[in-house]
Amino acid sequence: MASATTMTYGSYNFVPVPLLQIGKTYTKSGDGTSIGAVNRVAITGTLTPLPETYGIVDIDFLQDTLKEAFNEDGKLFEVKCGDNVLLQCYPRILDISFSPSSNNWVITCPFSINIEYDHDADIEDLPYLQNAEESWEIQAIPDKFKYTLDLDDGPDSNMTAWSITHTVNATGKRNYISSGVIEMEAWEQARNWVIGRLGVDDEEIISQSGVLNLDMDEYLSGFNHTRVVSLSELNGTYSVIESALYITPSGSGLNGTALEDITINIDTDLAGMTRTRISGQIEGLQEVDFGTNPGDFTITKEKYSSALDYWLVVKPRLYYRAKEVVGILDRDLNVIPSNSSVGHSPTHGIISYDYSYDNRPCNYISGAITETININDTNPVDTFARIVIPGRALGPLLQDISTPTEFKRSISVQAVMAPISGCSNFLTAYSNKPTAQVNEFLCEIEMDLESNYGQVFKSQDGEGFDPKTGVYNRTVEWTCVNCSGDAPNTSMCE
Repeated sequence: MASATTMTYGSYNFVPVPLLQIGKTYTKSGDGTSIGAVNRVAITGTLTPLPETYGIVDIDFLQDTLKEAFNEDGKLFEVKCGDNVLLQCYPRILDISFSPSSNNWVITCPFSINIEYDHDADIEDLPYLQNAEESWEIQAIPDKFKYTLDLDDGPDSNMTAWSITHTVNATGKRNYISSGVIEMEAWEQARNWVIGRLGVDDEEIISQSGVLNLDMDEYLSGFNHTRVVSLSELNGTYSVIESALYITPSGSGLNGTALEDITINIDTDLAGMTRTRISGQIEGLQEVDFGTNPGDFTITKEKYSSALDYWLVVKPRLYYRAKEVVGILDRDLNVIPSNSSVGHSPTHGIISYDYSYDNRPCNYISGAITETININDTNPVDTFARIVIPGRALGPLLQDISTPTEFKRSISVQAVMAPISGCSNFLTAYSNKPTAQVNEFLCEIEMDLESNYGQVFKSQDGEGFDPKTGVYNRTVEWTCVNCSGDAPNTSMCE
């Protein structure tokens, strides 16, 4: 005797056993790669209360029982021939419908049920996906064009940088492993597929042979690597947009990994004073390791730390950059900036700077921030007696004594010395007083006077210093006369 065929869904037993129509649809990405498959089963049969009874009330009861049995996904659907399993799966219920019958549902009621399931032995390694997409966008950093300057202390050039944006998204499908037990939610299925494709280190994609033709061996990768995650549990979607920078090693002569903007302005007045302002912004690059497990995320190099490393190298080069540009006007610059400011933004990893240079003469006192030197000469004048005669309408009588006054030269020096670090030792601060250096050029002036006059006397010498502010003042005066030779000419006319 032939074995009976049975069909069940959960605890529901189909009597009589309906017919099945089975089909399979493969889900493919845009390039034709299979990213999943779905098996669809159409169940068509007839409900009847025969042979026990009949009537529309009984048909209605059978309809309700069938609808209740199929109101949940993931129950075991099984078709057997005797003890042999013909089909076994945990499907998703798509729809159920009842068709008219020739007896107006008094004796029979046709029905159809559509279900689908994913698991199949020959494709079980494929993900449970409805759709998936992966895209790349590669572009040069805007407004960061290449430049090269030939500075006195070596070449100076900036890096080149490319922005990489990698987008991976998918829509998953819920699947079951036993009656009503969800193995993995749809969004988790999508996430697993997305995770396997993350990363911005696909050199073949980034180099773009025939289009961009980048040589990725010349680039450092993964800077400012960020990931933006979007998921919808109800829609079963999962998306990651990740971006990063590929850069060449820092510009010639520069260390560290940062992007820099530079602006140099030159101002020249009618007096020949040239003022140069060099300003810029340094944005450090961050290095990140996302890892593979919770807790792995690590920032291996902070943006601010990268900006500091870069700034330490750039700072001594600012003068040479300004000088190189001013050289176009055949002008030189004083190596000490006339004004400077530096701004730090640790939270944004940015250091901004603004330095001003001009072509004022160099300082004679080393270590001085500013200095002012004034030389005043008091030339010989006539000496005469003034005799007042009462009642003389023409005024007093003036009598020539026949000897001029002495020559005097005074010099005043004011300098602001660079402050020393710390304030634990007062004598150390006081030792910053530049007396020895000032004496050197005062000696030159004194020697010049001695070569022109027979007698030279220092008639005044005053000195002051504020060790806290670094302000230094010195005033010296010499009085000079000749012992022989021509008398000084006191006339303004030769």
